[in-house]
Amino acid sequence: MPAVESVQHVLDTHLGIQQVGGDPESYRELLTDFIQELPEKIQRMHNFYEAQNIEEVSRAAHNLKGVAANLGATQIFNLALRLEEQSTGRYTESLRETIKDLELAAEILSGYTK
Repeated sequence: MPAVESVQHVLDTHLGIQQVGGDPESYRELLTDFIQELPEKIQRMHNFYEAQNIEEVSRAAHNLKGVAANLGATQIFNLALRLEEQSTGRYTESLRETIKDLELAAEILSGYTK
């Protein structure tokens, strides 16, 4: 089973709209900002990983997980959760693959707002 799925499994817009108080326009704006910032956030995690700063990988994954949960970005949430768990548990051999999976999920998600 692939780690990254189709867009309907990547984003739960109904949940996201509920999380932002039921305003679809506010949700769209927040989601667009989130998607635009994702590549930089993921690149930072990659840089932390390359520098062997696993604590910062964990912190960045935790932050990403929270924002993704609030926007209904379910696949990003699940991958950030996995990354946080891997980094906290010091499963460093799995981190690179999970960061790559995050990159793929971000690409799929970016197609959603186009």
